[in-house]
Amino acid sequence: MKVGFYTDMLYSIHFAYGKIDFAQGRWASAKRAYAASLRIGLATAPIHPITTAAYYGLGCVEHKRGNLDNAR
Repeated sequence: MKVGFYTDMLYSIHFAYGKIDFAQGRWASAKRAYAASLRIGLATAPIHPITTAAYYGLGCVEHKRGNLDNAR
């Protein structure tokens, strides 16, 4: 799939929502947003910095939730 303007914006927006939810302590919502960003990123631009940041965000959410095995 070719990365287009809207696809790039879409997974950037999901990532931004994940950051907002994480900052507000809404772990489940942050996890969904980061996962959506990651799904789009892996399908369209697997080496984009936001794709790696989504992995990191998911790890941070799992750490905050106490799921240390999943956070690795």
